[in-house]
Amino acid sequence: MIGRSAIVLAIGVLLVGLLAGYLIWGRSPQRLASELADTRARLAEQTQRAGELQQRMEDIQRKFAELEEELMRAGEGLRREREAREKLEEVLSKGRK
Repeated sequence: MIGRSAIVLAIGVLLVGLLAGYLIWGRSPQRLASELADTRARLAEQTQRAGELQQRMEDIQRKFAELEEELMRAGEGLRREREAREKLEEVLSKGRK
């Protein structure tokens, strides 16, 4: 009888072990699915941030181009003013001689 109860006990322990292993194995895919969902959410967030940064960069580049153009116009205006002043000084200096 001792041998028979040892076999029954061994089978019971084996079944409990298989059940525990199955439960642990079953949780692993759930955990992986959860991690995958978290990773996808983080990726979507980072993609959105990257898009926002790209838009900001384009806005800055556009503003820089506008400022550069304004600076060129101001430089051109300054050059014309300088030429006009030089001509005026030349006319005034001729008038004094």
